[in-house]
Amino acid sequence: MTTNPMPDVKRKSSCVAGMEYNPASMKLTVFYTNMTTYDYDNVPPYIYTGLLCAESKGQYLNANVKGIYNYIKRQP
Repeated sequence: MTTNPMPDVKRKSSCVAGMEYNPASMKLTVFYTNMTTYDYDNVPPYIYTGLLCAESKGQYLNANVKGIYNYIKRQP
């Protein structure tokens, strides 16, 4: 069975332009306003839900994702 990624969700943020989450692979992709993109691995669904609900996406990422989950920076 193939699971499609959850659709790109755009929320107003000064640092986050958009994000995608694939629940099957638990990969969170964050598109930053500075034109960089990062893929974070093994991110549980509740972290993604928290990010969607967070008033400040940047603060949430700093407190709950960065430095906790492995990541790769995509090349432009």
